[in-house]
Amino acid sequence: MISIFLSYPQPHKKEQQEFINGIIEHLKVKDITPRTLGVTDYDNNAPLAAIRRLMLESDGFITVAFRRTFINNGTGRMEADIEGVVSKGLSGEWLTSPFCQIETAKAFQLGLPI
Repeated sequence: MISIFLSYPQPHKKEQQEFINGIIEHLKVKDITPRTLGVTDYDNNAPLAAIRRLMLESDGFITVAFRRTFINNGTGRMEADIEGVVSKGLSGEWLTSPFCQIETAKAFQLGLPI
């Protein structure tokens, strides 16, 4: 059996949940078992330890970076005072969960196909 670590932020829109359900069904048709911490697998360890354990038991990694936070009017590096570092406007920008980046980096470190 092929096991894939499937990472995604908690859906907050019906279309996001339907998209995840579609991915899960597509993987199952291909005899690939998607595993998601807090959904199919649970662990009492610290989150990063639990993620590592699940990844070590997986044959690959997929992440879905849903839009989570909208910045209507914001600034990155606000009040930068080091030469060469400038503030950057972040108006109209979407961000995802930081775990989408953390888990992808861990999968890369462990040599999982992403």
